[in-house]
Amino acid sequence: SIYTAIFGVGASLSILLAGGMQAQWGWEGAFAVSALGPALAAWLVQAGMPAGRVHAPLAGAPMGRVMRLRAVLASPGRRYILGYALHCWELFGSRSWLVAFLAALAGGASGQGEAVMIAAAANLLAPLASIAGNEIALRAGRDRLIWNAMGACALLTGSLGWLAGAGWPVV
Repeated sequence: SIYTAIFGVGASLSILLAGGMQAQWGWEGAFAVSALGPALAAWLVQAGMPAGRVHAPLAGAPMGRVMRLRAVLASPGRRYILGYALHCWELFGSRSWLVAFLAALAGGASGQGEAVMIAAAANLLAPLASIAGNEIALRAGRDRLIWNAMGACALLTGSLGWLAGAGWPVV
């Protein structure tokens, strides 16, 4: 839950920075500057890794065993793996399109600043929900909470686009 919280803060800051760059240099400039982020991250990881370091989970394991998809799909954890993969697909699809969706709702270019602020605020609230969800799962049972929360997220995300015509209060 700590990683998720920090990720949510970073996503919020990223939205705010990209919104500011877009206002200053247009979407092309914001996109170009934002594209430098992954290159900088790769350089930071490379610079921070000790020389000759091998990732611990792969150290000494034959690659054939690590990469056997059939064994993973036959494992008891496959439901979690599949559920989390679908949740990430839904989550990152939502995050990726949230600013554009809100800007379109707000009337295009005139509402971009408002869309950026709302999307950043939504991403900033998400870590609180994640931490609270983790705490509830520890007390109420992880399986039931995970399936209910993921199902609710899928329904909400799947229906959000259809609500665009309903206006701000409904969305």
